[in-house]
Amino acid sequence: MSHLRTIALLSIFAAAALCACSGSDSSERSAPKKVDSRLLLFGVDGATWDLMDPLLKEGLLPNFKKLIDHGVRSPLKTYKPTLSPLIWTTIATGFAPKKHGIEGFTAKVRGTDEKVLVTSNMRKVKAVWNILSEHEKTVGVIGWWASYPAQKVNGFVISDQAGTLRKENYRIALDLKPAADDDKIDPKTTWPPSLATELKDHLRLSSKIDAAIIDRFFELDAKQREELAQDGIVDKEDILSIFKFAYLIDRSFIDSGLVALEKHKPDFGALYLNGLDAAEHHFWKYFEPGEFENVREEDIARYEKVIRRYYVYMDEILGRLMKLYPLESSTIMVVSDHGHEANANYDPSSSNHYNRICSGGHEEAPDGVFIMGGVLAGRGKIPAPNVFDVTPTILTLMGTPVGRDMPGKTVMESIDRKFLGSHPPTKVNTHGPNPFFSQAPVPSAMNDALKEKLRGLGYIE
Repeated sequence: MSHLRTIALLSIFAAAALCACSGSDSSERSAPKKVDSRLLLFGVDGATWDLMDPLLKEGLLPNFKKLIDHGVRSPLKTYKPTLSPLIWTTIATGFAPKKHGIEGFTAKVRGTDEKVLVTSNMRKVKAVWNILSEHEKTVGVIGWWASYPAQKVNGFVISDQAGTLRKENYRIALDLKPAADDDKIDPKTTWPPSLATELKDHLRLSSKIDAAIIDRFFELDAKQREELAQDGIVDKEDILSIFKFAYLIDRSFIDSGLVALEKHKPDFGALYLNGLDAAEHHFWKYFEPGEFENVREEDIARYEKVIRRYYVYMDEILGRLMKLYPLESSTIMVVSDHGHEANANYDPSSSNHYNRICSGGHEEAPDGVFIMGGVLAGRGKIPAPNVFDVTPTILTLMGTPVGRDMPGKTVMESIDRKFLGSHPPTKVNTHGPNPFFSQAPVPSAMNDALKEKLRGLGYIE
């Protein structure tokens, strides 16, 4: 073999080896076209088509109908066990719990037997908002599970521990001692830290509730109505009290989130709300009394419409979000972590608090919902994606590469074909680890109170 031929062959082999090691493909070598439209992810805990479809037929969910008419719909396959921090972190990362590191509500402090709530630094991989920030997209995140302490992003974060109302009321209700800085605003609850002060009036709601709000959900007598409306503390044995505070906590994230979204207008926004799931847990037996024994007629009359009316409330919030992310120029994705159904273990005399007061449940992992509508959405019904597919789909819609190490995939059927033609999905081997990762959870002034809330609901021991 001649010297020149040897050099030529070595050059070919070297080039081939370089391509193999880089894992790149043709789509990566050419930069994707810039995506100018904006995207909003609306997380509605516990939403199910079993309830949404009848409400849609009755014309009670006009904004969800508009979104569906301008896009796609499908069940969303979930993950078992159906624990909120675990699944919502999978939705936000594209990874399974073993990989992303958030495997439950609590984690043990190293070297002790103490357990604290999981925190954002315990997430081993980047969330979608971290990835988009690194790709020069602006982001806004509101109320997402395991987002405290708020991490630095190209935009803002209102973490899941930003609501001061729940901290104060759960501490009082459970006879917990106040922390030394309990009356101060924790700057770690938002990014930038100054946002906590800027939004304090929206995050710090009185526990008084307007009678008109009570009337939209319940059919109560005058005495019940007056008692519920007053300022007070949560009673974990009273489903009316639990509902009231679940609603007010949602309100704090809605009010603060809408203000921040309107002011900052991020390319990508994410809002998570938990109130619907709380309503379904505690009022399912009145919505579906035939599945239970000895449900009193007078209680059915008072409470049978609570869950339906909370769906209508979520539809109103979607309408407000559509004004900030109009479908003519934006895309909105709605997802739930799971559906809901009757709790087969419900027993009012049970010693287990969860089974004693929660007539609704999701232990068997019923399907959630997936809706996407707007300028970049496809049309019609599509094959059911799963919770692993949400982040890859968002990345593709934002013109950002999908990690090959992500087990999910872009839901191609959900995206407009013309957009895919000009913006084919691109890939990288990985987006790497969470730069804020550490195994030690970050304690907060709210930690003990939130743990007690979860313990009272039967989620943790």
